[in-house]
Amino acid sequence: ANVDSRRHEEDCFAPQVFRAAMRFLEENRERPFFLSVDCFDPHEPWDPPPWRWEPYDPDYSGRDYIWPTRIDLNTISAVELEHIRSLYAGEVTMTDRWLGRFLDHLDVLGLSDDTLVVINSDHGHPLGEHGYIGKDGLYMHPELMDVILLVRDPTGEGAGQVREDFVYHSDVLPTILARLGIEAPLPIDGIDLVVSSSGREYVNSAIG
Repeated sequence: ANVDSRRHEEDCFAPQVFRAAMRFLEENRERPFFLSVDCFDPHEPWDPPPWRWEPYDPDYSGRDYIWPTRIDLNTISAVELEHIRSLYAGEVTMTDRWLGRFLDHLDVLGLSDDTLVVINSDHGHPLGEHGYIGKDGLYMHPELMDVILLVRDPTGEGAGQVREDFVYHSDVLPTILARLGIEAPLPIDGIDLVVSSSGREYVNSAIG
C-alpha cells in the first residue's frame, strides 16, 4: 500500500501538503501570490497516527475501520462506531495542527499583515447520527451540509462577524474578490458575504 513507508507524522498527506505550502511561502514571500492549499484530509482512509486518535479512544483494541463509508451500522458495535469517530477526530486534529503551523509560518515570514486567509470545506461527514456514515447525496442533514467558512481579512473588515445565512460555495469567490478590490470579470452567481446578507430562505442542491 502507499502508506507502508510512513514512519513519522510528516509522512502523512496533510503534513506533506502543508510543508510544501510553507516552502511556497518562503520562495514567493517577496511578490504577490495566490495559494490554494488542498490537503484532502480529513478524508477516507481514516488512518491518522495512533497518537492522534488515542486521546479520543485510549482503551480501544479492536478492528480499525478506516473506510467505513456506507457501512451497515447493524454489523458493528457501539464501541466500534465510537472508534470510527475517534479515527475521524484524529484526522481532524492532525490537519488542524498542521494548519496552525502554516498560519504560524505566515507570522514568522511577516506575511500575516497583508495576506487574506480563507478556510473552507466542501462538505461535512455524518458519523452514524442518522443511521449512516458518509456523504450520501440522498440526505441533507446538517452534519453533511453545514461546512466551515472562516475569512481573515488583514484590514480587520468584518472581524468578529458570525453569519447563519443560507450560503453557497459560489459566494466564496465574490467575497474574496471584494476583499482584494477586484471587480468580477464576468457576472457570477454569489454575493460578498462580509457586507451582504444572503436573504435566502432556502438553498438548491442537485445531484448528477
